[in-house]
Amino acid sequence: MDDRQILGMAFTVSTAGLLLLFLVSGQLQPLFLEPSEISLSHAGRKVSTAGEVVSLRFHEDGHVFFEVADASGGIKVAIFQDVARDADTGCLAEGRRVEVTGRVKEYRGAPEVVVQEPGDIQCTS
Repeated sequence: MDDRQILGMAFTVSTAGLLLLFLVSGQLQPLFLEPSEISLSHAGRKVSTAGEVVSLRFHEDGHVFFEVADASGGIKVAIFQDVARDADTGCLAEGRRVEVTGRVKEYRGAPEVVVQEPGDIQCTS
């Protein structure tokens, strides 16, 4: 191979790599949805939503369960013990506005957002 062929191959591989990174990065960004828009069709997807905390429950095992609701409806949210211990769950209170990011899972036939990272819950008011 001469230098021109190597340079051409390097350019092609670099361009393909950048294109792949661009396409994959779009999948890594969470999709922002209103609480009522989240459905089982989003199962497995990372989503973000915002609204008021409703039906807050701290489980004795360290899990936290609540609903995020707005005028259009609500979605159940679960923060399991391994994430809850490092998350700022002390700011949670009924009526408080929050922003939540997590994976949509099916629980008892309904969608819920499962928070997977401590920083994926933000109390905003």
